[in-house]
Amino acid sequence: MRRHIGAVLNVAGRDRQGRWLAVALIELDPLRDDQYTVVGARYLDEAEIAAIEHMLKG
Repeated sequence: MRRHIGAVLNVAGRDRQGRWLAVALIELDPLRDDQYTVVGARYLDEAEIAAIEHMLKG
Protein backbone atom coordinates (compact mmCIF):
# COMPACT_ATOMS: atom_id res chain seq x y z
CA MET A 1 0.00 0.00 0.00
CA ARG A 2 1.26 3.49 -0.84
CA ARG A 3 -0.10 6.96 -0.03
CA HIS A 4 1.67 10.12 -1.15
CA ILE A 5 0.27 13.45 0.10
CA GLY A 6 2.40 16.54 -0.43
CA ALA A 7 5.89 15.87 0.95
CA VAL A 8 4.74 12.87 3.02
CA LEU A 9 4.91 9.28 1.77
CA ASN A 10 3.36 6.43 3.76
CA VAL A 11 3.95 2.85 2.71
CA ALA A 12 2.86 -0.44 4.18
CA GLY A 13 4.01 -3.89 3.23
CA ARG A 14 5.04 -7.24 4.58
CA ASP A 15 8.48 -7.90 6.00
CA ARG A 16 10.43 -11.11 5.37
CA GLN A 17 8.51 -12.89 8.13
CA GLY A 18 5.16 -11.83 6.65
CA ARG A 19 4.31 -9.21 9.31
CA TRP A 20 2.75 -5.94 8.13
CA LEU A 21 5.00 -2.91 8.61
CA ALA A 22 4.16 0.77 8.04
CA VAL A 23 6.86 3.34 7.23
CA ALA A 24 6.46 7.14 7.12
CA LEU A 25 8.85 9.19 4.99
CA ILE A 26 9.32 12.91 4.31
CA GLU A 27 10.53 14.14 0.93
CA LEU A 28 13.82 16.01 1.38
CA ASP A 29 13.55 18.40 -1.57
CA PRO A 30 10.30 18.86 -3.53
CA LEU A 31 12.32 19.72 -6.63
CA ARG A 32 14.20 16.39 -6.59
CA ASP A 33 11.98 13.31 -6.69
CA ASP A 34 12.56 10.11 -4.76
CA GLN A 35 14.80 11.42 -1.97
CA TYR A 36 13.20 10.74 1.41
CA THR A 37 14.07 10.52 5.09
CA VAL A 38 12.40 7.84 7.20
CA VAL A 39 10.65 9.50 10.14
CA GLY A 40 8.84 6.50 11.59
CA ALA A 41 8.20 2.80 11.26
CA ARG A 42 6.00 0.39 13.18
CA TYR A 43 4.20 -2.91 12.90
CA LEU A 44 0.47 -2.69 12.23
CA ASP A 45 -2.16 -3.92 14.67
CA GLU A 46 -4.86 -6.43 13.77
CA ALA A 47 -7.49 -3.78 12.91
CA GLU A 48 -5.10 -1.99 10.54
CA ILE A 49 -4.13 -5.28 8.89
CA ALA A 50 -7.79 -6.19 8.40
CA ALA A 51 -8.47 -2.79 6.79
CA ILE A 52 -5.55 -3.14 4.37
CA GLU A 53 -6.49 -6.69 3.43
CA HIS A 54 -10.08 -5.54 2.83
CA MET A 55 -8.83 -2.76 0.51
CA LEU A 56 -6.59 -5.16 -1.38
CA LYS A 57 -9.51 -7.51 -2.04
CA GLY A 58 -11.45 -4.62 -3.59
